[in-house]
Amino acid sequence: MPPTLIKRKQNLYTPFLTASKGIIQTSHNMSLLFLSIFR
Repeated sequence: MPPTLIKRKQNLYTPFLTASKGIIQTSHNMSLLFLSIFR
């Protein structure tokens, strides 16, 4: 595989990775918030 193809694939995957990371972070924060509210 030429490196340019690999680079392009990484560029395609990067937004998905960042989005999933953000979703995980927000859900984690929400669960912490709920725990602090219902304690």
